[in-house]
Amino acid sequence: MGTGNSRPAWAAYQEARFRCGNDIGTIGTGFKKLAQDKALQLDTLGQLYGEGFARLLLDGLLNGNPTKKSQISYEEFLQGYTMICLGNPQERMSFAFEVFDQTHDNQLSPQEFCNSLEIITECAYNHALILVPCGHPGGVPPPKDQFHQVVKKTAKEALGNPPKPRIRFGEFEVWISKFSQIMEFLKYAVKKLVFRDLELPEPLKPLKFATPPLMLGGESDILDGETSALVRSWLPEPFCKAQFYKLFSTKTLGFALATFYRGHSHKRKELMKEPSVLVIKDDGGHIFGAFLSKAWHKHANRFYGTEETFVFSIQPTREFYQSSGENNNFMYSTPEMIAVGGKFNYYAFELDAELTHGKAHTCQTFDSPLLAHAENFQCSVVELWGLIDNPSLKELLGIDSDEEIDFEALRMGGPLSGKSVLNRVDANWTLDFLEGRGYSKDIGPPPSFEDEPDSDSNPQLDPNAPTPKRDRFFVSESK
Repeated sequence: MGTGNSRPAWAAYQEARFRCGNDIGTIGTGFKKLAQDKALQLDTLGQLYGEGFARLLLDGLLNGNPTKKSQISYEEFLQGYTMICLGNPQERMSFAFEVFDQTHDNQLSPQEFCNSLEIITECAYNHALILVPCGHPGGVPPPKDQFHQVVKKTAKEALGNPPKPRIRFGEFEVWISKFSQIMEFLKYAVKKLVFRDLELPEPLKPLKFATPPLMLGGESDILDGETSALVRSWLPEPFCKAQFYKLFSTKTLGFALATFYRGHSHKRKELMKEPSVLVIKDDGGHIFGAFLSKAWHKHANRFYGTEETFVFSIQPTREFYQSSGENNNFMYSTPEMIAVGGKFNYYAFELDAELTHGKAHTCQTFDSPLLAHAENFQCSVVELWGLIDNPSLKELLGIDSDEEIDFEALRMGGPLSGKSVLNRVDANWTLDFLEGRGYSKDIGPPPSFEDEPDSDSNPQLDPNAPTPKRDRFFVSESK
């Protein structure tokens, strides 16, 4: 393999039906639902994958048939489906070659090859997959412009120096065998058209990167796309699938713990009732915070929370620190302060009533180091983010429950919801926030402390106390 230019023929319709076996009924039903009992239109594919990739994919399914430019019948789809999803290695390579061959002349010009590679890898990138190695650490996405440069470099290396005037099938076989993940992505894209609940296949899972959550209710003054993606990737299931909604920021609502508490207790009814993410930037440039699995309670006056709570650092190091099992001292709050982890007067970190001053220490609760730049620090910015699952997000944005959420369009303020919808979420936020309009007050009651000694007589919880039972929130992510 690698020198010949002959390509396997597309399977005939009856052969394709036979090769599909017991899945033929499911494939037919999936196609009819997508095509609405008609031929599958290019526009429909474009809504799912974007115009550029939809064009390439349709041409691949049609085996480059020049008489079919904007639609595909069930019979034609089944033949193309068989090649990429059920074919042998050479049949799959032949399908991939047809996808790249935009002029369908059985050879690839340098421009065709580069353009097709950019379209395919960008579609995968928009689905949180990296199809070409880019050396970006930490499971977070590289900036898109940086990724485009890596793709161009990959194409240039494939074309050689000086560039080949054309690439024939045999040469393409050699190259694509080194990038089998591209064929896996094409197979996944085709198969998902008829198996809508299809999970990401094993060969592609290592290529998936952490995507940033939508930042609703206003942008963050601390987290960018990369660091918000990283923080969300640390959250336990199912919270790691949720979007973020700003509940409080000292930049917009001032330095006051009372306002912080109000932001949490009067959150929008669509948000999860209890969990939140607290992020702090101190006067030394350190960025750190915590994921809190339970709601903050103004008059708790003792430790509470669950072992899902953890602390993290973003700057200068990126790491998160889960419960060590040493004790159950996860959250502590009074009208005058909030704290996470540790023990009385020696917390992982604490903030005062004005949210201007804080203290930090190494902490046995999480086996965490000093997170702030010094034990005594000043707060530059404090933010509290609530979480919203995808079904509730659809309700918030007015999207039908059976429609998929176009997260890329939402991030870019595109036509699906546009900036108008996101601005609507943020509109009159401060006024509603202060007057308590439109936000849920039905969060769970504060922890019951009747059977416990008060904090004055019991300055520290028993480290041998049993771990509280976890409270899980089940989040359904749009497929």
